[in-house]
Amino acid sequence: MAAVILHVPKKKWDPKAVVEWIKMCREEGGIPIFKTKYAKVPFDNSVMAVCWGGKNETPTIVFTDVPKDDLAIIETETGEWKYFLKKYGFPILGKEVLKLL
Repeated sequence: MAAVILHVPKKKWDPKAVVEWIKMCREEGGIPIFKTKYAKVPFDNSVMAVCWGGKNETPTIVFTDVPKDDLAIIETETGEWKYFLKKYGFPILGKEVLKLL
């Protein structure tokens, strides 16, 4: 298969960066979505993060170097942003996580 080239900002998968992106999306009323492929072509160890239904203020971003266990969650679960917010968010945001769920 051909590689997909995305012209959006890229950032290494980092718990703090992921939580901050989810928070930004939720605060504008959006639903965070993580995609592992585009047009049925999988990304290499990366995900495209899209904020659906918000005010269009949260940028689409590609997170690279995603751990395999987190990729597996994205590929098999729905509402995976809640999982990541619970997994990574409490040490970063504390009880503010509960307001974002």
